[in-house]
Amino acid sequence: VGITKDQAGEYTCSVAVSLEGSLANQTSTVTVAVYYIDPGSMVPVFAPVHTAVILTCTFDGLSVPANVSWAFNGSPISSNLFVFNETYTELTLDPLMPGDTGDYTCTATNMFGSSVAKTRLNVQVPPDPPTGLNVSNITEDSVSLSWTNKFDGFSELTGAVVRYQADQNKYPGDPLR
Repeated sequence: VGITKDQAGEYTCSVAVSLEGSLANQTSTVTVAVYYIDPGSMVPVFAPVHTAVILTCTFDGLSVPANVSWAFNGSPISSNLFVFNETYTELTLDPLMPGDTGDYTCTATNMFGSSVAKTRLNVQVPPDPPTGLNVSNITEDSVSLSWTNKFDGFSELTGAVVRYQADQNKYPGDPLR
């Protein structure tokens, strides 16, 4: 417990025992294998709806993993949706749907134990329409508008388009209104 990747390797333990005047030496070599998933390989992912995304989990150890598995929000994912080899596993999601948003877990297991890495996938979708429109500071040639954004679709909102249409019944014949 608490062994790190850089502590993997061979360790030798020597024991000297004195029995009735004679010294007996016993040497044993132990290989400490650490199975390690690179946490840097699993970063939060943002991807547009209806596109493809490949989640990659890289690992390293003294032996090849006997098993690799993926889970979505804690539920196992079928092994026919991902591939793995000695150094990484890839989970392909194509096409992305809004329901694919969630937490993905990669687990690599061998005879020495297991290692887990997690990431969050956010499928970007169109944002919800604004609510709570507030009109203030009305003058002859300007107005201030404010509103509340409920759900941003997992995308930074960088602007808004405001359209104006005059009520022609209120200002008949005036082309500017």
